[in-house]
Amino acid sequence: MGKNRRRQVARRQTEQQQEEPRRRRAVKWIVGAVLAAVAALVSAAFTGVFTQTVHPQGIGDEVRDLFRPGTDLRITLLNMGRPGGGWSAVLPTDVTLPSDEHTRPGPLLGWPEEMQKAWLDSGAFMLRGVVLQVEVEGLRNQEITLFNVRPLTKMEQMPLGHVVDFGSQGGDALRMVFSLDEVNPMARIVDEQSPKGRAFFEEKRIGLTDGHKESLSLAFMAMRAAYSFDIAFDYEIGGEKRTQILKRDGQPFRVAPSICASEDRDNKLTAEDRARFAGLRYRSAVRSNFNTIPYSIEAVPPEKFCG
Repeated sequence: MGKNRRRQVARRQTEQQQEEPRRRRAVKWIVGAVLAAVAALVSAAFTGVFTQTVHPQGIGDEVRDLFRPGTDLRITLLNMGRPGGGWSAVLPTDVTLPSDEHTRPGPLLGWPEEMQKAWLDSGAFMLRGVVLQVEVEGLRNQEITLFNVRPLTKMEQMPLGHVVDFGSQGGDALRMVFSLDEVNPMARIVDEQSPKGRAFFEEKRIGLTDGHKESLSLAFMAMRAAYSFDIAFDYEIGGEKRTQILKRDGQPFRVAPSICASEDRDNKLTAEDRARFAGLRYRSAVRSNFNTIPYSIEAVPPEKFCG
């Protein structure tokens, strides 16, 4: 009898030991099922199902935007050119670049992007002004309102190195124009009704929904001094005002005025400004000549560049 009892006790202990892992597995399964259900509920919230059930006015857009990586806007520089067309630039006084088929006297072959990049990467200033074609895209579920574009300017030493001045026989109308000589340059619309310009963002705002793109033409002009600048895009999302900055390949944009007199320029300069420009000369210069067939590039003595 004693032996049978000991066997029964041993059997029950064995059964208990086998039952314990099964209980633990059951508990783990239940916990896992609960966590999966919670995860599914959270996922539904971020895909809009939960939002529509709880609050159809769009609070879910704010929540989903918290989990979207990257910036609110994608700002892409599509093209850089000269106001009115063509391409003109001047190097800093202490910078020299080897001439090539696109910048030495001979046939006018155009101004390919690789040539422009080599000049701009070396610190060249666009001459008189620059026109930027920029694309702005919204990257958030909430609508973004672009309410200002402004250059963050820094005055620079006047560049007087080698200058290339390739004109054009036409150009596109401008949409926003900025005078870099102003203390706080403002985007203006310049047209027949407003030759002096009227504030662009006093008339309109630019709304950007998710994936919506707007193309902007931005012209930055200088008459009194040389400037480098980044471009700030001010916008509002979810009641919060933010700013995103555009640079050119990690460098600032650069613009310098022409040293040559003109009626339009001189009417906007002081007598002191005009006297200062009269004493300046470029180190060397080439420019386009549209009186030849084919069009050509000609070297110009610095003292005759403005003639």
